[in-house]
Amino acid sequence: MADGIQQVGGVGTTITIQNSSHSEAGGDGWYDPIDIATKFGADVYKSLDFPWASIFRSKVGITNGDGSGTAATDFRIQDAILVFDLNKTYSVSTVGASTRRTRLGVKQGTGPRAGGSNGGQMWFRGLPITIRGILEMYDSILYNDNQNIGIRPALSGQGEIMQSVIACPGNIVAFLGEFTIPFGRIYDLKIIQKPNATNAVWNLPDSELVKVIVMPGGIGAGLRPTGALSIAQLRFFAAAGAITTADIAPVSSSVSDWFLRMTQWSGLGAQINDFVGWNIWDIADYDALILNKDTGAPIPSIPLKVVNVSSSTIFDVLSDSTGQVTFGSGIEMDGIRVQKRVGSPIVTTPQGPWVVFVNYGPNANPLFLPQTYIMNAPMDSVTGGMQLKAIGDIICLQPAATATIDRPYFMQGSIQAQLRAAGSQDLVWGTTTVQAIVERYSAEIMDRTIGVSHTATIETGTLPGIIEGDTVSTDGQGYRVRSIRQLFDGALTRLYLAID
Repeated sequence: MADGIQQVGGVGTTITIQNSSHSEAGGDGWYDPIDIATKFGADVYKSLDFPWASIFRSKVGITNGDGSGTAATDFRIQDAILVFDLNKTYSVSTVGASTRRTRLGVKQGTGPRAGGSNGGQMWFRGLPITIRGILEMYDSILYNDNQNIGIRPALSGQGEIMQSVIACPGNIVAFLGEFTIPFGRIYDLKIIQKPNATNAVWNLPDSELVKVIVMPGGIGAGLRPTGALSIAQLRFFAAAGAITTADIAPVSSSVSDWFLRMTQWSGLGAQINDFVGWNIWDIADYDALILNKDTGAPIPSIPLKVVNVSSSTIFDVLSDSTGQVTFGSGIEMDGIRVQKRVGSPIVTTPQGPWVVFVNYGPNANPLFLPQTYIMNAPMDSVTGGMQLKAIGDIICLQPAATATIDRPYFMQGSIQAQLRAAGSQDLVWGTTTVQAIVERYSAEIMDRTIGVSHTATIETGTLPGIIEGDTVSTDGQGYRVRSIRQLFDGALTRLYLAID
């Protein structure tokens, strides 16, 4: 076949478009409905013209590609709606699919949460629709009345969907990526579909705000995906009775763990069911703000460390100039794994509570007292499981103060007691050196300083085997361990010391 816009079989047969460098591509490198209507107006024509959009009717199928050529070919709809007659489709040739683009609407802005305008729409009925190659949707709609829609990229990461709708009110969205070929970025996508027992291939490693609207009248789960899933803010909306099994029924052929962040469940039944041979991680948002307890001002460069029930460090970072912290990457950026689901039947394993260490370690700020506490993940109980809520921590640190107290002592002189600021120092035991928060209370009597109280607080397990009576040293001073106590459910160990 030749390049440009062709209808080899004559009126009433499929129209092909090929090679965006051809002059019939409107002079701008894009084939638009008006370009096709200009050449083959008997089968594709403008039926209505509104101020906000033109409506085109296609009485025949349109194919991006002629089946032999591999030149880049771009098809575009903006400020327009293209409606296909019954059993007529838009498709993309498998030959040269990786360089074939279908774009609906205009992208506005940059970054992972860009928007769209000048939307384009395609409406179908009668046959399944498969769009291969590169699909880009911005403020746009794909609609198939009673059959499925499949979005099938040719290369990993191809495609982008933002602020758009894919609607199959009588069927499902059958493909969003291939099993081993992930789709690109998705942000703010509404999916309208009817539950059934058919599996769907969804391979979405970079998706956020995906809303699944489940239509009544079907049987089964709201979603039966196979492939890799990494979705922040997956939300299910369904009327009573629309979901008969579970929101998600995983198909046992996933290639990797799933990551679901701040999912909003329907509350109509089970959240996840069927066999799961891989881990599904539920992730909650985490936001911390470190403030000066006396002034309310944010404190920069304060170390914040969170440890889970397995004693694994979730993150260990310093607060920024606003007193906040940033950690992780991808879907887990500033997020904490709250629970893990795996097995048949599903077994849910909490990952908390967590121990939070504030202002400990070699980067501790000696101007503020350290703080340690136990953190739990807030959840609401709903039908079928728990609904995660964001974890928000406002951490107020007490400034380290010094005080001098004079009072009479016997008949003469005075006693002067001083609380020295707690600070992070090296604690040496044998050949082992660890970081400790050392607090010294001393008193001066008749110009002579005597020790009153000395303590050293360490993370439990950092000095295994230490017992009462052992000798330690810090800042050049030797001490004997008088007693040992555990704090915060065993997370910390406090050594009470006497001058050796």
